Amino acid sequence: MSFNEELAIEIAHGILGWHKGERESGRFGSISIFKTLDINNLERIIFPSHIGFFQLATITIEIRRSRFKSKKLIGRKILKQRNGMKTILGDGELFYPDPRCIGVKPRIIMEGKPWLDLDKLFSLQDQTVKLFLIPSLLV
Repeated sequence: MSFNEELAIEIAHGILGWHKGERESGRFGSISIFKTLDINNLERIIFPSHIGFFQLATITIEIRRSRFKSKKLIGRKILKQRNGMKTILGDGELFYPDPRCIGVKPRIIMEGKPWLDLDKLFSLQDQTVKLFLIPSLLV
């Protein structure tokens, strides 16, 4: 799924990953952006001035082999990334689980269902991206 860049607000640029708490809980609702593959080297995310409903989206800038291995990958359709590829990870209410992460909480939460699209999320792990928020038109 693509998106209109004119509506998108760029909030970070770097290597996409997530806090291990997201993986352990199975929620997969927020992500972090890193300057390097070192998980302690976080990029600054520019948080918007207001909370609301947004789509969390990326444009892939640089492709690399992911270090991520998980049983959760078995049977998943991992999308092959290309430079310039636009991806919408999820849609919902913006939240910040901690100062290093940003995410979207779906309008309807289903028990055991991840908040972000796992196929897209796993395909973007360790890829260099531009991270965007797109104001959601659904209220």
